[in-house]
Amino acid sequence: MYLSKESIVNLFFQMNFLYSGEDIQKQGGTQFFSELKYFLALDEFIKSEQRPCDTKNKNDKQKFVVNVGHFVQLSDPNTSESLDAKNFFDSFGQNKDFDVGSNFFSAGAVNKSLTSTTPLSFPSRHPQLLKCENGVIDIADGAYQRFANEQDYLYYQDRKKKTILPNKKALLFFWLNRNTDFTSKDSLFNDFLNSLRKRYSPNMISALKWDEQDAVYINIARNLSTSNDISFVKKEDLIFDQKDSYQRKKYFETWLCLNSSGDDGFRTLCVDVCEQWLDKKMPGNQIGNLFRYKDYESYKREHIRITALKDFSSVSDNDQSGRPRTAINHYLNFLNKMPHTKKVDDDNFVKLLKQLEQEIEKNPERIDALKKLLPLEEKKDKDSSGTQSLFYFNFTPFTPTQKIYYGVPGCGKSHTITTMLKDEKAKTPTFSEENQVVRTTFHPEYTNADFIGQILPEVHEDPQGKSVVEYKFKPGPFAKILKQALHNPSRPFYLVIEEINRGNAAAIFGDVFQLLDRLKNGDTSKEPVGTDGFENHYGKGWSEYFVMNADVNAYIRDAKSDDELDTKSIDVSGIHFSSSTGLRLPPNLSIYATMNTSDQNVFTLDNAFQRRWDMELVPNTCIWSDEDHKKQAKLQIGDTDIRWETFRNAINSEISDGDFFNADDKQLGLFFIEAEGDKIDGKKFANKVLKYLWADVFKRDTGKIFKSENLSKVVEDFTGTDAFDKVFADEFVQSLKSTNDEIKNHE
Repeated sequence: MYLSKESIVNLFFQMNFLYSGEDIQKQGGTQFFSELKYFLALDEFIKSEQRPCDTKNKNDKQKFVVNVGHFVQLSDPNTSESLDAKNFFDSFGQNKDFDVGSNFFSAGAVNKSLTSTTPLSFPSRHPQLLKCENGVIDIADGAYQRFANEQDYLYYQDRKKKTILPNKKALLFFWLNRNTDFTSKDSLFNDFLNSLRKRYSPNMISALKWDEQDAVYINIARNLSTSNDISFVKKEDLIFDQKDSYQRKKYFETWLCLNSSGDDGFRTLCVDVCEQWLDKKMPGNQIGNLFRYKDYESYKREHIRITALKDFSSVSDNDQSGRPRTAINHYLNFLNKMPHTKKVDDDNFVKLLKQLEQEIEKNPERIDALKKLLPLEEKKDKDSSGTQSLFYFNFTPFTPTQKIYYGVPGCGKSHTITTMLKDEKAKTPTFSEENQVVRTTFHPEYTNADFIGQILPEVHEDPQGKSVVEYKFKPGPFAKILKQALHNPSRPFYLVIEEINRGNAAAIFGDVFQLLDRLKNGDTSKEPVGTDGFENHYGKGWSEYFVMNADVNAYIRDAKSDDELDTKSIDVSGIHFSSSTGLRLPPNLSIYATMNTSDQNVFTLDNAFQRRWDMELVPNTCIWSDEDHKKQAKLQIGDTDIRWETFRNAINSEISDGDFFNADDKQLGLFFIEAEGDKIDGKKFANKVLKYLWADVFKRDTGKIFKSENLSKVVEDFTGTDAFDKVFADEFVQSLKSTNDEIKNHE
């Protein structure tokens, strides 16, 4: 008998309570769980091998990695697929060694200990757990007590708020046994304890008091379900993430507008009760954010538990607004009323809005309240009774962008887009670049089939072991991001095209080029009635025109069999998508591109193509308020004292003052060259920057700035602290030295 997949998922989302910090989605959460997994893995190693772990020994490293998996691995270790938890919230890994090699063995204290004359401690930001000496890792003195009793680790009282958090040691007890076989629920505790005793040292068992069963263990076990087979989870199984909770909160706010008699303030109070108020008023009852519940039945059980609590009756009776009981009743009713399914997702929200659209005439006094929460638009219509106002929902409240950033090579075009995506992440913590951004790069050999998608042969074995060739559609970047955006209308999506003019953009886009024309405010478009009798209407942000592509259409519908190709239809983004539905860009899909203005471009963009884009020049300047710009500008060049921004300013000035055709295009951009750390490798600088200046910029008059007679001599001489003196003209070197201190000391 094993824990069911449902129980493992529930334990997974409770595990984030182990971390008491506020930044679980950032580096702090990942670092904390790394500290836990390495400490547990080493204890398990020492229990098995009766000695510390020598990371210089290949077998020791392999055993240590396996032990790490006992804490973080989510997938079946016997399959080729790998999935592990990084922060037990929203970050996952897919490497077979769980990143132990790159993040632990080859970095930090373990790696530094190989050359250190004294033992090094791990971790650096929290109380010491491990000691590292010459690549050998051991348990530090007093580590077990620190692990069990320090606020930074598994101590479970919040001293600041004076409340008790879920018992961290009990959660860890059950999580480490998520794949342990047990005889029955009655023997579960003893079976799990025996399993841990076989793997972990008596010091660990004693420090964490795993052998002292108490009410917390009983309460956790009571809520666990079982399975006859061992269970593993996939990423899609882990559904209780913050984004889902946030979306459900917004859906609930919307639903309250039509289903409660309270004003804006009362609705805000109801949301606050479900989100955090109960935990503040009733500490110790482990209620949490009620928006994590997505279906009626699971929340109904929690609703019964909450209303039966003695503390709840007390706080509810003493709250004059009556909001606690009303709020949790509203949320129960909301989940019960969601159309067609107990699952709350984007498609169901669209269906809910359609119902609201039909009922809105019954609730005219709620229009203003709805406008605050929804993309509610008004249009005038005439009938036999005269002019009347009709309200409808624009289901995707996005204004799409199509923009090309252009400038000299290395000026920061890609950096501008990256910064924009970082801002989106900061604004919406649930934004995932992995899932919501698709990147591609155009080049001379890039084709329409590469960009859109194409039918390719795929060889596999049939049940008789014979090789069979099947032809399947392989989506390109365009088809991938289009499908994602259509299926998730409440989230923004981005297609990023690097070097758009290095390929033949018009040929690559092909007929989807006309999708770049978007509907503006007040514009509408409708599609001819399809074979199944549906007529779709499109508003602001959608493509004004459509194109037909049977392969991409089937891919969006997940239509695979011959029958499905003709008959399968789905409802996405407020439209009915069938085999006869044309392709359009939805409002939540934006496209960003970069373009070099260098005269060595392979292709030019015609005016008809450029007209459909916003164009923005990225200035070739250092923005000192931008930390990435500042760091790049202050890079030291080789063994000299000259900074990159000093050299770049001086050389660009020479180029601007020179007799060059299209001089601006030949200038050095801030990110023309990359570096590791705070220094640009001198050899790299010579072979990349100096070669470019010699062969492309000053090729007709190299003596203007260079001393050497040929490129080989230039590259060879650029060494040492006086590299610039040996290679460049004296007057140019003097101009560098006169401005270098200002760049070095710039704040």
